[in-house]
Amino acid sequence: MRDFDIYAQLVGPSEADWRQAEESEKQRVEFERAQAAAQKSASKGNSMQLVNSSAGGDFANPTPGTVNAVCTRVIDRGTQETNFGPKRQLMISFEIDEQRNDGKRFMVNTVCTASIHPKSRLGGLLAGWRGKPFADGEEFDPKVLLGKPALLKLVENGDYGNIASMSKLPKGMSAMDPEGDLVHFDMAEPDWDAFATLSENLQATLNKAPEIGGSKEKPATQSAPVAAGDFDDDIPF
Repeated sequence: MRDFDIYAQLVGPSEADWRQAEESEKQRVEFERAQAAAQKSASKGNSMQLVNSSAGGDFANPTPGTVNAVCTRVIDRGTQETNFGPKRQLMISFEIDEQRNDGKRFMVNTVCTASIHPKSRLGGLLAGWRGKPFADGEEFDPKVLLGKPALLKLVENGDYGNIASMSKLPKGMSAMDPEGDLVHFDMAEPDWDAFATLSENLQATLNKAPEIGGSKEKPATQSAPVAAGDFDDDIPF
């Protein structure tokens, strides 16, 4: 072994050696980053595009904000398990004046405990929609909501769009006519033709409810469409 080699082992790498090593490591990291970016860019052309087939268009949320809407579905979900125990639930769906990528209108839903108490979510939403709270002891048939116009405030909540509030249409705003069928499902008198139009996931949810009953041979009673003008402008329902 040469004297120089012995000296290098005793004193360790020089400052120049450390700098060269650092530069080599930096170049390696930059090369790996560039290689990963190139692979990612190349893979975009063959990436899988997921389509929400049940909606018939690319999955997306409607734009948050205030939007013209019309109620198209009122679904009694029966008693469902929640974080607060079993609760009777009602789902209300709307077509809104915004189109998906496939040209059809967005639909938005709200699911609430079936209570019109002033402090309940459903009671508050409906009071805002009709412009006055429900009186003590007042009864309410949710089916009357079908075909009624509303002004909705939409907010984004993660992967979903939520209905934050409902109100009457302001003066001068034209009511929308529904594009799709008006669908009503009541656990007490199930309309199985209406049931068949619902998504498989929603059907499975409804089938979990203990209240679901009636005979599948029972004649169906489809809800008749409600014209946009067949209600009091001051109190929509």
